[in-house]
Amino acid sequence: MLHQRNNGVVLGVFLAGTSAVATGTFGLFLNYFSDLGISDAAMSTFTPLAVFLVYLIYTLATQPKVLKLPQKRFYFTLIVCSGMIASPLYIYTSVRSFNTLPIAVASLLDFSNAIVLVFLMRIFFKSRITRGKLISCVLAVCGMVFVLNLFGTHATDITTIGILWGLANCVSLAVAYTFDYYHIKNGVSWLAYLVYSNFMGLLVFSIKANPIQVFSEFSQALSTGGIAMIFMALAYIAALAISYGTIAISYKYIEASTASLTFVLEPTTATLLGFFVLHQHLSGTQLLGMVIAIAAIIYLQYTDGKEANPKSKKALKRKTA
Repeated sequence: MLHQRNNGVVLGVFLAGTSAVATGTFGLFLNYFSDLGISDAAMSTFTPLAVFLVYLIYTLATQPKVLKLPQKRFYFTLIVCSGMIASPLYIYTSVRSFNTLPIAVASLLDFSNAIVLVFLMRIFFKSRITRGKLISCVLAVCGMVFVLNLFGTHATDITTIGILWGLANCVSLAVAYTFDYYHIKNGVSWLAYLVYSNFMGLLVFSIKANPIQVFSEFSQALSTGGIAMIFMALAYIAALAISYGTIAISYKYIEASTASLTFVLEPTTATLLGFFVLHQHLSGTQLLGMVIAIAAIIYLQYTDGKEANPKSKKALKRKTA
């Protein structure tokens, strides 16, 4: 039993880490499409549109019955609370945060949702706040500071209103993750969660750019991008499907706070892609940050598996005795 639990933790961390790595590639694709003249509004709509269509088609083809939620209240909490309030609120505060703070500071505050999640998981799900989680949080934040080269940020670029938006972004993301974890842990299929949540995201973003406008912008850019653009679009859709799918499945094995901590790999992936693909500078400090980030994930996986189920260990000892 303990061996199965430990294997579940390893699988959950691997899935969440895979999602983080896939998310780290987004910047490469967004920069490419931006250079082709596709607007930010169109790309914002394209994301939930692509994820919604991929998982809707897959769900209808394989297990359409999962779209019927196990309890009626989930239609309200998933569609309204999560899809129409929590997720759009996070997206809005994220935009405001990155517009009013240096990217490194905004990214660090965004990642800090993992710390807030540790306490939300304790309040709403009675999860234990273990020493392993706290040490992993500290290591992950330290790694982020080095990877993002935060020491190169000028203090004059940091404003009070920017910090407030950054903190709002941090808390709203933690709340959104809590809703996601709540639904999947209470029997909502990860497929249904992805279909419903992205459909609501699509409706919200369609206010600025509807799917027809997105198709129009992509069609115009096709004359410039050609076959390469088609390949990049398909690769981006694959990255989106992997990112959204693996994080949702990971909630079946690990807590949302544990999954969120693995996202220290996101800036690590983005930095490496920037170096190898975009020929951006990579400093020794950033390399040190990557090592610390990976160490945080390894330590988290080890301690989470070790401390996950102390009751089962005691029960096993009594049975053996």
